[in-house]
Amino acid sequence: DLVRLPANVIRGWKRLEAERRERGGSNRAGLMLRSGKGRGRKLRVFESLSGKHARLTDTGVLQGAAAIVSQAKARGASVIAIEALTGWSVAHALDELPAGTNAERAERRKWYFRWHQGALRQAIKDAGPREGLTVIEVEARNSSRTCAKCGAVYPDVTPATPNAEFGYIRWDLFRCKCGYKAHGERNAGTALAQRG
Repeated sequence: DLVRLPANVIRGWKRLEAERRERGGSNRAGLMLRSGKGRGRKLRVFESLSGKHARLTDTGVLQGAAAIVSQAKARGASVIAIEALTGWSVAHALDELPAGTNAERAERRKWYFRWHQGALRQAIKDAGPREGLTVIEVEARNSSRTCAKCGAVYPDVTPATPNAEFGYIRWDLFRCKCGYKAHGERNAGTALAQRG
């Protein structure tokens, strides 16, 4: 929560998403009126959006990595620990999605597929040594299900588990029997740092 992307990147994302909704949400007749009747013209409209999306994502990845490295350096860290995600896949991530409406799950699925897998991790690996920080990969297994305070592991609890009382209950809530309670992602990050 301490890393903030520059406002121009956020504004760019908002403009792009509005443009995608405006162009892609219309029916065929409306799209033909707006961008000509030829199939090639219609496709070029969406190709230009794809190019903008790729450039904006690349910018966001590089600026996000720079912000993470500068924040670590400002706090006196000498090492950045990141997850070794060799076994990570979009399908596995989607299995852990919380229950919700089909529309909510579809939106999260689109987000996963749009994201450049591994790009941020690689950008951190490149930026860290330039600032004198070592970047290491640590075992990711059960990092989000491990209590960062007492080390208790709740291997069978995911955000999709109904009526869970302890463990990784939601992406923004981790609760342990020892009384520890934290944001789910913050808890996982702390557990990774301890492993590092």
